[in-house]
Amino acid sequence: MLKNQLKDPSLLVDRAYVDGQWISADDGATLAISDPAT
Repeated sequence: MLKNQLKDPSLLVDRAYVDGQWISADDGATLAISDPAT
């Protein structure tokens, strides 16, 4: 959903920054995150 709200969707990173590298989950899974302030 956030990707639809960004003016530049390339800014959305769905990986974790670990030891200087962006790493994807082994199984490719992601979690939906919601901001309760919105």
